[in-house]
Amino acid sequence: MNGTQKALIGIVVAFCLVLAVVAGWALGTLRATLSATALEADLRPGRYGQEGLRVSGTAVVRAAPDIAAFRIGYESRSLRARQAKLANDRVMRKAIAAMERVGVGRKDIQTVEYQVFPVWENWPRPTTRTLFWHVLHMVEVRVRKVEKVADVIDAASAAGADKVDNVHFSVDSLHKLRTQARRMAARVAREKGEQLARLMGRRLGKAMAIVDSSSSWPWWGGAGANVAAQMTAQVPSTSAIPESVVSAGQVVVEAREEVVFAME
Repeated sequence: MNGTQKALIGIVVAFCLVLAVVAGWALGTLRATLSATALEADLRPGRYGQEGLRVSGTAVVRAAPDIAAFRIGYESRSLRARQAKLANDRVMRKAIAAMERVGVGRKDIQTVEYQVFPVWENWPRPTTRTLFWHVLHMVEVRVRKVEKVADVIDAASAAGADKVDNVHFSVDSLHKLRTQARRMAARVAREKGEQLARLMGRRLGKAMAIVDSSSSWPWWGGAGANVAAQMTAQVPSTSAIPESVVSAGQVVVEAREEVVFAME
């Protein structure tokens, strides 16, 4: 082995030693970084930016509804658009007048759907030949005495209305029910936090974060509170329609408060 070869071998060995030193230093740095990251993750603030005791409280408030709303209307057909419209207008005027006579105010009756369109012949193949004209008129009615809902439906039906959709119930002071439910849920959360703090030999501090998850069902308050009915498509006579049975049920408001308390 000549001197040149020995020199090259020495250079290679020295380079390998340097790589080993650098790799060891890098591995140590990586381990330190991972340890610091893990420690940082353990010491990071909680979900709401604060460490502490997180508890939740839930409360449900129920009340009898004092407002009802529903859609009622009439569907007419005729060979001519004008005839279908005149027939529909005639029935709806009678239905609206009948509802006003049993206590519904004019301001509480509003047109929400009005359709006039032709129905074309489709058999044995689609054509542009008009078979008849179709007119649909639906109004939304608000009844401020829920015990009168059945009377209003019966009156409109006797006058010729042949469609009743989605009877809904609510309360006029829904915001008061929400406030009451939130107050009760917040009280439950604090009582739960105080009990848990005592069990751990600590004292409950001030609230640092609050998340509200309240919800309400102003329209679906109980069995029978949601009603949908569709009667015969022909103009019915008064004797052909049985008296309506409508149950108001209850309006339900639920509040859920999630609170983070400091610990002392």
